[in-house]
Amino acid sequence: MTENQLKKLVRLQSAGEPVGIYSVCSANEYVIRAALAYGRAQRIPVLIEATANQVNQFGGYTGMTPADFADWVYTLADETGMPCGNVILGGDHLGPLVWRGEDAAAAMEKAETLVAQFVSAGFQKIHIDASMALGTDLTDGAFSHELIARRSARLAVVCEKAWEKLGASVHPVYVVGSEVPVPGGAMEDELAVTGPEQFRRELELFFRCCQQVGVDLENIVGFVVQPGVEFTNDTVHPYDRAAAAELCRAKRDYPGIVFEGHSTDYQPLECLRQMVEDGIAILKVGPALTNAAREGLFALEAIASELPGVECVSFRAALVAAMKENDSYWKSYYQGTPEEVAYEMCFGMSDRCRYYLNTPGVQQAVSGLISCLGEREIPLQLISQYLPQQTARVQQGALRPVAQELLLDRIAECCREYHYAAGDMGKLGFL
Repeated sequence: MTENQLKKLVRLQSAGEPVGIYSVCSANEYVIRAALAYGRAQRIPVLIEATANQVNQFGGYTGMTPADFADWVYTLADETGMPCGNVILGGDHLGPLVWRGEDAAAAMEKAETLVAQFVSAGFQKIHIDASMALGTDLTDGAFSHELIARRSARLAVVCEKAWEKLGASVHPVYVVGSEVPVPGGAMEDELAVTGPEQFRRELELFFRCCQQVGVDLENIVGFVVQPGVEFTNDTVHPYDRAAAAELCRAKRDYPGIVFEGHSTDYQPLECLRQMVEDGIAILKVGPALTNAAREGLFALEAIASELPGVECVSFRAALVAAMKENDSYWKSYYQGTPEEVAYEMCFGMSDRCRYYLNTPGVQQAVSGLISCLGEREIPLQLISQYLPQQTARVQQGALRPVAQELLLDRIAECCREYHYAAGDMGKLGFL
């Protein structure tokens, strides 16, 4: 059997080596292309995760099942020259999240199908998330940390059976926990770091429930806690090493796991590095990546509008039109005057734009914008004006000054920051 690379990560951390991995939580083609190309160039594995509301047995908002998503990512890997053996697929928030309004029996039945399909499609990292109350939980008074742990163990058993049926050489690993931030960033302005005793109590509870149903604890490699990291539409809560010190010391008593940090988007660079050094070794990033894509596309539109002889395609207008046509993904996140809401729709850090990037009208606008610029070399002055982070790389000859490559490099800038934080990811292996 081939060792799961995330077990290598745990082993390195337990030996005192500050190595981590960043998880690309996105279903955007440009984001995934950029991440794969960066991983190939740096010779590091790339962890790509699909969230349950993006990808599930009913298609999610992307229209893809787990098998569809896996095939799509591997196709992109082939196109970018990234050996597929260096792509780690993960499932994020897998559980009854999407069906939390239904009664518990129906929601958990769907959750079982969900996790089984992810494992059957070859996903090697499974974040099991049963932390949300289901439709009947509040009326029957049964919802508790123990119920969360029991449901998580139940889903882990389903994963084990799916893997045995699949017969794959790499065993999936699991990340669990009950203090799980909502996908894509929270709305709260106040955060409390998970207490060390709460962490110990909940981890032991998960371990006990998993042991009772025969799940090998060696396959549980990560635990989700709140280390004091989050973001809102206009605020970033930076990592405070001192505030998280007791929690991180408590983790040292459990060398078989690392912490998984959710909502690490927009963190200062040194905060990300400190998190990995402190044992928060799996860094989830999603909105910051699609926000970088949105920034890059806005910049290319501005560049196209400045260039003589170019018929500019308005990506921004198409994006806003799609968001206005269907406000279900952003309406509860943006409040204020019409002007303030219009600003947040494009620039809010919760990046609700990402739900619309795969809609036909927006995809057509993106393709049109890239095509109208084509292979035309963009003048350095316009790159300096609208994509300043790419200027030096163009001058050094490391980056061609053409639209698509500038866009991918703008996204890869985020990967560079997380790679710096994660340290020597080459130690995880590269085939």
